[in-house]
Amino acid sequence: MANNFRCKIPHVKAFFAVLTGEQNGALFSHGERELIRKHIPWTRVVADVKTAHYGQPIELLAFVRKERETWSLSPATNMAAPA
Repeated sequence: MANNFRCKIPHVKAFFAVLTGEQNGALFSHGERELIRKHIPWTRVVADVKTAHYGQPIELLAFVRKERETWSLSPATNMAAPA
């Protein structure tokens, strides 16, 4: 017996990046965005990209290096392997 897809999503920490990513904000209502802001930690998959940290543009790798004592980094062990 296997779990369906919706059972897996909450256990993949990298999915929080989808919820908190600024590019996905339009997918959610104002109330949903507020709920996400209050309850889901700001998350990104670490890569050499530009993103936003609570509305402020950042270079992610430089930001992580500068703030390394502040953040908790963990491997995305449940992400699918690239094809």
